[in-house]
Formats: sequence, structure tokens, C-alpha cells
Amino acid sequence: MESRGPYLLKESLTELAAGWVGQATLKDDPDAPPVLLKCLPEEPPERWKLSIDLLQGTRCRYVRIPRKVITDEQGSYLVARWLEGPNLETARREKFDGRVPVRQALLWLKHCLLALEVLHIHGLIHGDIKPSNLVLNSKQEAVLTDLGALFPASHDQHKIATPEYLIPDESKQASVERDLYAAALTFGALVSGSIPPPPGEKPYLLSQADPLIPEAANTLLTRAQGFGEPFTSATEMLTEVETLLGLRERKAEDTSPPTRVVEVKSSKKPLPLWPLVIALFCFPIGVGAGSLLKPAPVGPPYNLTERTGLSARKGSYREREVWQTTILGRPVAGFAANDETEGDEPPEARASWLAFVLTEAHLEGRELEFDYRNELDDNCDVWLTGEDKEDKFLFRVTPRERKLFETPAPVLARLWSRLIQDTLTL
Repeated sequence: MESRGPYLLKESLTELAAGWVGQATLKDDPDAPPVLLKCLPEEPPERWKLSIDLLQGTRCRYVRIPRKVITDEQGSYLVARWLEGPNLETARREKFDGRVPVRQALLWLKHCLLALEVLHIHGLIHGDIKPSNLVLNSKQEAVLTDLGALFPASHDQHKIATPEYLIPDESKQASVERDLYAAALTFGALVSGSIPPPPGEKPYLLSQADPLIPEAANTLLTRAQGFGEPFTSATEMLTEVETLLGLRERKAEDTSPPTRVVEVKSSKKPLPLWPLVIALFCFPIGVGAGSLLKPAPVGPPYNLTERTGLSARKGSYREREVWQTTILGRPVAGFAANDETEGDEPPEARASWLAFVLTEAHLEGRELEFDYRNELDDNCDVWLTGEDKEDKFLFRVTPRERKLFETPAPVLARLWSRLIQDTLTL
């Protein structure tokens, strides 16, 4: 077994041109917890070493700070805490089939911002935030790793970067906004399955890239890209994330200022009588004209979906018109074509039907059960269960919808796996 200094190299993770990265244990104590050992291509500069030394006393489980940097005859290497993994990029592809549920991505973004708070308080910029540099620990919390691009804020030597996650504004590439921009892009990449494009004339809206992403999540990316009031600190962005997660309440504007003494000018002018004369003259005319008018039609009945926040509304997806079933304004399913097997039922009716199914489940305290045994036939059985009865509803995905949403599974399959458990908490 290969060794390096006092360590035995057990398992290789990556082979770099400069050497080895992987799991290691102490020679003298093989039963000790494993550590990460990473060979460095060259001896790190003194400024970087000083930055790492500055962080040594930090107690934050959301950032992995190298425990020591060692230089021997073979070169330099660092020793750090071992994390079980995987990183968020691997988790997105293998565990979540390419797109992470919004609530889970928000939790991971919260962990990342807690780590950035620590770095920024010490005047340091991470410089290379992206999904592969966030690794899960044993509690499935995201831990910020790879401090190789770490540099002091406002320092000119910050050449190491991942261009796709680098803020385009060069004047901000040495500020905390560099990390906040990359963190917002990381969130966008996790929930949408692709890296959001650089900012253009109009903001890029995540909710338009995927109908299952709530509009409330757009603000994280748009503000980081410079549309609206930009985030100026990790704490400010963290507050927005915790608000979306329901951990904080939005600060309400004060609509009841304190009572004050005001000067009221008295008026001694007599009240004119001509408005009263005109009113008395016009009253019988108004009564006579009113008797000739038809009564107003009865308004629409009260919609039960208003009590649950469920509704069906028109939306768009990839510049195509779709009808969405929404909960509290958040789209949870999309319909884009007529269902020929149900009498050519239009997408508006299909979206409304799903809204009423979910409404009945909520108002009657019944549970939803989804059966995907018929997924290959492009349909999904939905059962409403209860103590006295159970009802079955069948929803299909049409060939046009399967092509538009890029999934062979029914729309409701995505609804259940990604949204039902999160919707009412956002």
C-alpha cells in the first residue's frame, strides 16, 4: 500500500497530473478516522497558507478547511476532513435524475451560504463555487470544499476560476458578489439540470425553464445577476433563502405610524345649499330610471379551490402555451394537449380536473396515493383513500406533452416525486 509521510493511502478518488487524491489513514493508528489527502501541483503561495491559518480556529461544519499543508521531498500535499459524499453534481445526476427538488436545493444553498458567511467575515473569497465543490457529509448536509482558489477580497491575483460560474462583471470578480453569483448559479443548475446562461438584457427566469419551479425562486438568480436590488452579503442572501423555506417571515411594511398632534384649520365658511337642491331634484329621476334597468346577473358561485390555494391557470413553457395546475400560485403539473382518449378533453379542463381532485383530498382530509404501474402506457392512477371510500382517477400524458416536457413518465409522476412533499411549505 502506497504511503505519504505519516499516512497510508487507502482509496484513490482522482488521479491528477501532480499526484494522488483520496482516502488515507495514519500509519501508527489504522483504526483512526480516515482523512482526505490531496497532492498539490506546486507549493502553495504564502498568502494562501496565511489564509488557511486564519481559518484554523473556525468552527463551522459547512466548510472543509485543510487541517495542515505538508511539504516533503515529493512535493506538497494537504490533509483535510474526510466526507462520505457524493458531491452535489453527482447527487443531482444519480439520485435525483438530473433535477433536484427545489426545497432540497434551497437547503443545500443555505449550507453553502453559511460557509460563505465564515469566509467573508475573514475577508476571504472562495472563488470557485459550483456543485462539484459541495460535498455531502454523513447528515446529508452540503459542505463547501476545495479552497484552492481562496484569495483575500479586493486582491488582484484571482486567476483560478470555473468560467461558467464566474460573474461577468470584472469589477466584481474580487468581491463577495463573485461567490454569491456562483452560489445562485449553482442553485439554478441543481433545480433546472443545466447552468443558467449569463445575464442578458432580460433576466433569466428559472420558472420558465421548468414549469415545476415556483416563481418565488426566480429572485435568487435575478438579483444575483444584477436585476433588481443585488445581494451585498451572504447573510442577506441567506435571509431570502430562509424566507423561501418558511424559516423566516417576510418583514412587513409599517402601515400604522405613531399618532401625532396635527394642526387642523377651522373653516367658518357657510355650507352652500345648491348641492342639496340638485340632489333633491335628481333623486326621483334616478329612481324612475333605475326601475327600467335589468337586475345584474348573479355572480359565479364560490370556488372551493380558493380555500386550498389550488387553481388552474394559463402559462407558458419553452414559448409554448400550457395550462398549469397550481398550489398557492406554484405550478405542480402542466398540460399542453388534448387527451384524445377522454373525448378530446382540452388541457384547461385537465388542469382544472386535477385541481379539484387535490381540493377534495385536502378538504375531506383524505390521502393521495399514486400508482405508477402503468407508466409504460403513459398514464398514472391516482387514488383518494379514506376510512369509508376510495376513488380512482386516471391521468395521461399525451405524446405532445411527452416531447415538450422531455420525460416518458406522466406529468403527475414528477408532481409526486418532486413537489407534493414541498409545495405547502413554500
